[in-house]
Formats: sequence, C-alpha cells, structure tokens
Amino acid sequence: MATFYTAKFLQPTSMGMREMQRDFFLPDPKSVREEIVNLGGIPLSIRHRKPAWYEREYISGKFKRSFLRSLSFHVQAGMSPGRALWIVIEGEGDRKKRVELEPGLEVLRRGGGFITSLKELKMFDRSVIAILSAGEKVGALREVIESALQHMEEKGKTWKMMSAAIGWLWFDISSSVSTVIGVQFGYLPWLETNGVDTQDVKLKAEFESALQTAYYINGFLLAVAIVMCLAGVFVVASLIFKRGVFEEFSSKMVRKMPVIRTFVENTAMAETFGIVGRMLKGKVQFDECIKVAADSTPVKQVAQLWRQVLDRVMRGDTIDRAFRNPIMTRSELIEIGAHQNSDQLAMMFLNIASERSEASKRGLRQIVVGGIAFVILYTFLAAGAAMWVLWVQNKGLTDTLQGISGGY
Repeated sequence: MATFYTAKFLQPTSMGMREMQRDFFLPDPKSVREEIVNLGGIPLSIRHRKPAWYEREYISGKFKRSFLRSLSFHVQAGMSPGRALWIVIEGEGDRKKRVELEPGLEVLRRGGGFITSLKELKMFDRSVIAILSAGEKVGALREVIESALQHMEEKGKTWKMMSAAIGWLWFDISSSVSTVIGVQFGYLPWLETNGVDTQDVKLKAEFESALQTAYYINGFLLAVAIVMCLAGVFVVASLIFKRGVFEEFSSKMVRKMPVIRTFVENTAMAETFGIVGRMLKGKVQFDECIKVAADSTPVKQVAQLWRQVLDRVMRGDTIDRAFRNPIMTRSELIEIGAHQNSDQLAMMFLNIASERSEASKRGLRQIVVGGIAFVILYTFLAAGAAMWVLWVQNKGLTDTLQGISGGY
C-alpha cells in the first residue's frame, strides 16, 4: 500500500508567517524537510502515514488507457521506460490517484525495473503486463504499448457488452426469485388461512392437494435458486482466486455446459489471437507473442493451444501444422497455412480474432435468450401453481353461492 508524509510547516506570506499542512509523496523525512526548506518554509512536524479508505480511489479503464498513452508519448520521445513511468507518476496532480500510483514510484526509487513497477501499481491485468513485458524484452516497447491500448479497448467493449446482457438477465432472474419467495411465504399461507368456503368434502380435499402441490413446486424452485446462487459464488471465487478447488469446480461446470463453454472459448480465442496479431504487426518475434498469449488467458483449453503451438514451432513444425488442434476450425487452419510473411500472418490472426469475437457475441445472445426462456418457465411454474390453488378456492366459493341461490 502507498505511504506518504503529512507535514506541518511555517510558510512566509504577505501577512507574516502562516502555519500550513501538506502531503508529500517522497521517500523519507529528510527529503520532505529539504522540500519544505526549498519552498521557503520552516518544518514543524513530519508524520509518516498510510492512506485511509476514504483517501483511496477506483482507477477507471479510461484513466488506465490515458496513463499508457502518456507513457507511450515519453517513450517515443526517446526516454527509457523507467524514466517515462517516473515522470508520468510524478506529473499526476490528483491526490487520490497519486496515492494509488505511489507504490510504483517506490519500486523505481529502490532501483526496480519498469515491469516490476507496473505490477506494483496493480492497475493492469496479466495480459497487458505480458504484452508490455515482451515489448520491453525485445526493445519494441513503443510498438507494443499501442497493441496493449488496442487490447484494453477491445476488452473494454466486450466487458461492457457482457455486463449489460448479464445485468439484464440477473435482474430478470432476481425478479422471478422474489416472485417465488412472495408466493411461498406470503400468498400461499394467505390462501391456506382463508381455506375454501364449502361443505363439499371432495372439494376440500382437492384444495388441500392443490395447496400442498403448490408448496412443493415453489419449494423446489427455491432450492434451484439456492443451488444457482452457490454455483455463482463458486464461479466468482474462481475468477478471483484462479486456483485450487474454486478453479477446478468452475472448469468442470463450464465443460458440462456446451453453450457457455463455446462462448468462453470464443471470447478467449478472440482476445489471444488479437494480442498476437497486434504484436506481430509491432514487429515482436513470433515466439514471444505466443508466450504472451499463453500467459494472458485463464481459459485452460486456449492456453494449452498456444503452449502446443510454441512447443511444435520450437521443434521445427510449420505454423499451420502447429495450430492443428480440436479447438481450431478447418477454415482457420486453411487461412493460417496460406500466409507468406509475418505481415500476412498478423492480418490473418486479426481476422480470426474478429470472427471469434462475432461468434462470442452470438453465443452471448444464445445465453441471454436461454436465460429469458428459463425465467419465463420459472415464473410460470410459481405463478401457475398459485393460480391453480386460487381457482380451486374460487370454485368452492362459486358452488356455495349457487347453493345459496338454489335455496331461494
């Protein structure tokens, strides 16, 4: 976590000496004292502290992209990556954002490298770090920063699309579950309390049977909702921890659901092929691109594809033979096999990324449509069971009224 110094000091003004308080993002109290003296002040106290929770700030995707662009401009001007990063962090005027950026500057002050400092910022995911690391290693950082920016923009668009679709679906499911809870613990007990107004033993038995069946149906639907919530918690935990029982559980779940498995694979393929295509255009070596693709995706099948490609290429296989894998389509293999140079290969990889992205969007639409169908069926079962009980109750009331009118 970032640390900084809060100092109180006397500052000369036109009205005389005035006590001031200010935060300093400097490595030690000596540096703070020197900075105050340079400002013409007299130090009174210097306190080393960590930021409180309300002093922290969420770093948005927009800020991350702006941060990378600033880095790119300084690197293009001929600065070393570490020096460029130092200047970008020092130039941040927003105090809360500076708190978040300070750990990276601390690494640079201690003599750490560019990539180590970026990791310490905890702003970028592993795919962006892998891209930048490969670029620094081969001396093509200027080119790969642009690749990283494009990757972040594409990933941001995909995430927005997924968030919107899943958000609406989650709202529909939540509404359906709340309907079931209301029926199970509100409406059905009310019907049970009021009973059926009839002397017909057969009708009373029918009412009791309908009521118990409605309880069973809604209880089953609630159990389904609880199981789905637990499964969702495990999946979220697997995304956070990315190891152990959580990851194994989510992987098994995904493998057993063809539509979701295909969607996840297509999304990962689109991202990784896009990364490799953009890095190849930036003149990064093919083997470095493959390593980045393998390290940047959490989807095992896709990571295994890229590791297989790297292994086969290192053994001397041609690129089209290296990509022979069940996850690849025949048309994709034909495209890859037709390339004549690295520029064409990069273009084909980007085409494959685009096609997989479209397939991912179609898969998401299928998931949403399937979810809506499930919500409709779920709500219909809950409401239908309650309406059946109400119909039996009203039938008893109708028979009673007919009996009364018949007496006259």
